[in-house]
Amino acid sequence: MKLQSEIVLVKNKESLQKINFEDKFLVWWDCSKASSWQELYLMISKSLKLPDYFGMNLDALYDGLLDLSWIPESEILIVLEHFDQILSEELITEPDVQSELLLLIKDVLTEWQYYTEDAQNLIPKKEILVCFIDCNKMEDILNQNCIEYQYI
Repeated sequence: MKLQSEIVLVKNKESLQKINFEDKFLVWWDCSKASSWQELYLMISKSLKLPDYFGMNLDALYDGLLDLSWIPESEILIVLEHFDQILSEELITEPDVQSELLLLIKDVLTEWQYYTEDAQNLIPKKEILVCFIDCNKMEDILNQNCIEYQYI
């Protein structure tokens, strides 16, 4: 199945079978285990094998997601399950925290989409696909932020 967007909403785990996993670096984030920024940064850092100098903040996350040169595969598939539970502790004081994270992810995807490999850009180009599994809230967040997505 050829996907038309870098962000995909997936009805359930079984629907993931429509995506070709071959030759992709697979990352699976159970967002229910990341109720705080600290837990989120640790989960992302471990799963993407971010360098030890990763700064555990949004700027460092953005920078890390725009490098990924240590991952040999050119295609990366990030699957997020239970996104509606991500940063649940932070939602109390920051009600838009999930939208902010999603916008950061979208900015990273846009940067990679227009990235060109040449003599000045030493980082190999990556194609990143982000899949959200069974998240009722996700479609609303994407639409509110005018972010394109595909539903499978």
